[in-house]
Amino acid sequence: FYTSLTGLTQSATYFVRAWAVNLGGIAYGNEVSFVAGSAICGQDFLADIDGNTYTTVMIDNQCWMSENLKTTKYRNGTAITFGAGLGSWIMNTTGAYTWYGGNASNKELYGALYNWHAVNNQNGLCPIGWKMPTSTEWLQLANYVDNFTSTGGNKLKSCRQLDSPLGGDCNTEEHPRWNSHPVQYGTNDHDFSALPGGRRDANGAYQYIGENAEWWTSTETNDDMATYRRIVYLHSGFYGGQMNKRNGVSVRCLLE
Repeated sequence: FYTSLTGLTQSATYFVRAWAVNLGGIAYGNEVSFVAGSAICGQDFLADIDGNTYTTVMIDNQCWMSENLKTTKYRNGTAITFGAGLGSWIMNTTGAYTWYGGNASNKELYGALYNWHAVNNQNGLCPIGWKMPTSTEWLQLANYVDNFTSTGGNKLKSCRQLDSPLGGDCNTEEHPRWNSHPVQYGTNDHDFSALPGGRRDANGAYQYIGENAEWWTSTETNDDMATYRRIVYLHSGFYGGQMNKRNGVSVRCLLE
C-alpha cells in the first residue's frame, strides 16, 4: 500500500522505518532516508522557489532539467533584477533576467534569459539540490549523445519544428518550436527537449528565437567572458564557445 507525508520542511532530511504487526509480534523494515522536495529523476516534477515546475531526465548518469529555467528569484528567495530596460540590462554586473522581447508570454514557452552574473550570484540560481553545470559536465553530455557522429544537436532538439519531416505533433507552426529545415530537424532521442529560446546580447538586442538554443555553463574564461553551449537550427552539432557575461541566454540545471 502507499501513504503520504505532509507538513515536511523543504530540503530537510527525514528517516523512515515501516513496521507491521503479525502473529509473531512487530516486524520492522529497513530504515530509509529522503530529502523533502527532492525529485526522483525522470519521475517527479522539480519545483523552483517561484513554484514553477520542471520535468527532468537522466542521461548518462546525469540528471538534467528537460526545460529551461524560468525563476525570477534566487533559491534563497532574493529577487533577481528584471532587466527590462536597456540601462538595467547593459549596466548590470550582479545578475539579471528578462523574457525574450520583454514579452512575459515567452516565460512558459522558452523560459527566462539570464546574464552570467545571475548564474554566478552567491544567492544561487538553481533550486536547492541542483547546480549550474560546468563546461566539463556539459561536455560529458555532448560526448555521450554525439558519439563522434556530429549529430548530437539534432538528438537533443525537441521535435517541435515548423514543417518537421516527422509529421504529427512534431510538425507545428506554434511556438515553442524550431524554424523549418528539411534535413536538420530534432528527434529528441534523449528527452532533453532543447528549444530555441534565443539570446539577449550585451547591448540589449534580442536575437535568434526559433534558431538557437544557448545555455550558460558555470565556467568563466576571464573577467568579461564565460563559456556556453549551443544548438542551432541550421546544423546538427552540439557546440561550445565563450561570450560576454552580459549576454542573456537560457539555463538548464543539473542535479548535485
